[in-house]
Amino acid sequence: MIGAVDKERLLAIERALELDDPPDPGRRARLLALKALELAWDPDLERRRALVAEAISMARGTGEARTLAEVLRLVDEPMRVPSMVEMRRSLADEFLRCAAELGDPALEYWAHEYDYLVSVDEGNFERAKLALGRTLLIVHELDQPTMRWTTAFEQAGWKLICGDLAAGEQLARRAFQLGREAGAPDAFFPYGTQLAFVRCYQGRAGEIVEAVREGVDAYPGVPSHRAGVPWILCAAGRRDEARALLDKVAREDLERMTRLPESLTGLVLYAEVAVETASSSAASTPYALLEPWAEQFVGSAIGGYGHVRMWLGLLAAVMGEHEQADDHLAFACEFHETNGVWVWAARGHLGWAEALAARGDGKSAREHAARALELSREHGYGLFEPRAAAIVEAESTAEA
Repeated sequence: MIGAVDKERLLAIERALELDDPPDPGRRARLLALKALELAWDPDLERRRALVAEAISMARGTGEARTLAEVLRLVDEPMRVPSMVEMRRSLADEFLRCAAELGDPALEYWAHEYDYLVSVDEGNFERAKLALGRTLLIVHELDQPTMRWTTAFEQAGWKLICGDLAAGEQLARRAFQLGREAGAPDAFFPYGTQLAFVRCYQGRAGEIVEAVREGVDAYPGVPSHRAGVPWILCAAGRRDEARALLDKVAREDLERMTRLPESLTGLVLYAEVAVETASSSAASTPYALLEPWAEQFVGSAIGGYGHVRMWLGLLAAVMGEHEQADDHLAFACEFHETNGVWVWAARGHLGWAEALAARGDGKSAREHAARALELSREHGYGLFEPRAAAIVEAESTAEA
C-alpha cells in the first residue's frame, strides 16, 4: 500500500539476499533495488540511497544493459525527494539510453515515464510534454493494463498542473476505471487526490472535507495526505480549525517529510495554511525547508502545486519580508504564465495582490488581482474569484 512498508515482503527480499550465495551480480542488483523500493516510505533516506547506489553499481558492473535498465526502473520512487533531483535526472537519462539500446518498448515506456516525472520536478515543461506524449504512443502499441492506468492518471495530473480542472476530472475518472480493470490495489489513491484538488480550486472544498479526512485514515503513512486536512479546512473557510491542526501535525511531520516521496507537496500544503491564517510564526519553518529547493516545481505523478518560489514569496509576505516576497512572486508569476500553468498563475497573482494591498500599494494590488480574476473566470477557479474580485472592487472604489 502507498505510504507503508510491507514487512512480510521486505523480509522475503532480505531472505532472498541471504540465500544469494554465491551472489549472482544481476540477481543481487535487482533484489537490492526491490528492497530500496519497498523502503520508499521509510524515513531513513540514507539507507535507501545506499541501497540504490549499491544496486546501480552492481548492475553497471554486469555490463548488461537489460539488468541496468530493470534496476533503474525500480529506483526512482525511493529517490523521489527534492534533494535527489539532479541524481534522478542523470539516472533518467541513463535509463533512456539503455532502453533505446535494447529496443524493448516496455522498458522504453518506463524510461519515458521516469523522464516525465523528473522533468516536471525540474520545471522543464517542454520536455515533460514530450515524455508524456511518448508514453501515450507506447501504450497504444502495447495495450498493457498497468501502463494504460499509469498514463491515464498522469495525463489527468498534467491537466490539473496546467489548471484545466474539467479535463483533469474527466481523465481522473477514466483512470480510476482503468485502474480497477487492471486490478491496481491503490487505484483510488490518485483518483481521490485528483478529485479533491478539482473540488478545492472550483471553490467547493466544503463538499469534501470529510472525504479528505477519510483519505488520511486510509493512507496514514503519507504526510502530504495528512497535510491535506488543514489545507482543505482553509479552503472551506474553516481557518481556526486549520490553524489548530497545523500546529499539531506540523510538529510531527515537517522535519521527516523532506526524506519521503511527495515531500514538497506536503510542505506547500502546510505553507498554504500558514499563509491563509496569516501566521508569521508558522510560516518560518516551511520557508526554511522549502528554500533549498527554490528552483524546483512541486510536482508528482498525479498533479502539482506550482513553483517553489511562489510559495516562498507567499510565505515571505506573511513574514513581512516584502522585497523577498516581490522577487519570488515576480519569478513565479512569469514562470506560470509562460508555461500555461493557469491555476498557479492565478494563485500567485492573487497572493501578490493580497500582500500588496496589505501594505498599502493599491494600484499594484489591483493589477495583480485583475489578472487573477480574469484567469479565475476563464478557467473556473471559484476558490480565487471572489477574493480577487473583492480587491479589484475595493481598490477601484478607493481610487474613484
